[in-house]
Amino acid sequence: MRKFTFAGILVLMLMIIAYGARADVLALWLFDEGNGDVAIDDTGNGNDGVITKAKYVPGKFGTALKFEGDGWVDVGIPDSLQNGIEQEFTAEVWVKVDKKPPSDHSTLIFMQAGGPIALGFTSSTGGGLYGYVGSSSKITDPDGPGGVPVGEWFHYAQTYDGKTQKLFFNGEEIATKDIAGAVTHTQNPWTIGAWSDKSQYWLEDVVLDEMRISNEALEPEELGFFNRFSPVEPAGKLTTTWADVKADG
Repeated sequence: MRKFTFAGILVLMLMIIAYGARADVLALWLFDEGNGDVAIDDTGNGNDGVITKAKYVPGKFGTALKFEGDGWVDVGIPDSLQNGIEQEFTAEVWVKVDKKPPSDHSTLIFMQAGGPIALGFTSSTGGGLYGYVGSSSKITDPDGPGGVPVGEWFHYAQTYDGKTQKLFFNGEEIATKDIAGAVTHTQNPWTIGAWSDKSQYWLEDVVLDEMRISNEALEPEELGFFNRFSPVEPAGKLTTTWADVKADG
């Protein structure tokens, strides 16, 4: 295990505390278990998910989960997600596709059917990105960022501040939509990689890492764990040190 200076770890902790003062992280799946059938929620809020058929592979940081067309993670109906999202949220995740998503049907990254959040790939272009707030307000980047890059990690996020819905690709805003009203909840399970009843919209040849759900609409510079969507992560920077701590345990 690598050694870290007290000062470096202190700076990291101060940044985490500063972030926590701005928004509560309701769920955080690092997917670093590496084996087994449980995706642990590292917030301790009880959003652990049961993995079916998805498998662990090398991730953006540590390990990640790969979905091959028939797998999912069932998070159930935890209180922290049901009660923690009221008027605002941020849903974000690192994604890598091993082939272009299909154009004949939607595929889902994260959702509660009819509930406050959904993230996925659009059906019309086979690679565009979309998000939902509630069951009716859909926001779409119809072409994707030139089509999502195959074989490369990218950071994908949706925010909602009670008035405006936004999509972000690698920290850059790619779509916005003005809506109004509080988010809604249902009694459907929260799922990763498939529809809430696990019957359709599976991800195929898609890898997910570090999925985070917060109860506030974050600013672009706050996405991706302290700017970790940056294409350059020089050794010794805080973001790299945090990744190393995460990978080494």
